[in-house]
Amino acid sequence: MNSYQLELEGDEHLAVEDALSGWQFIDNQGCSVATWLEDRLPLATSAKICVAYFTPSGLELIEDTLRDFLGKGGFLSIITSEEIS
Repeated sequence: MNSYQLELEGDEHLAVEDALSGWQFIDNQGCSVATWLEDRLPLATSAKICVAYFTPSGLELIEDTLRDFLGKGGFLSIITSEEIS
């Protein structure tokens, strides 16, 4: 089991699968989050991003991409932990 799998049974398992349908987990292993966002945000009208850690240096990597996305009327929601450095 990888870190994204949950040990659920029956209807619970199906509910989680439905809730995560269309979601993609990016962990910087095969592709960086910045590269993934730069490739996809120009094609999107909305985005929901959930990150465990949020840093100014990470934001700088995607600042222009986010500005362009928001400038064209994109809707952005970012969920992060209280651990912001």
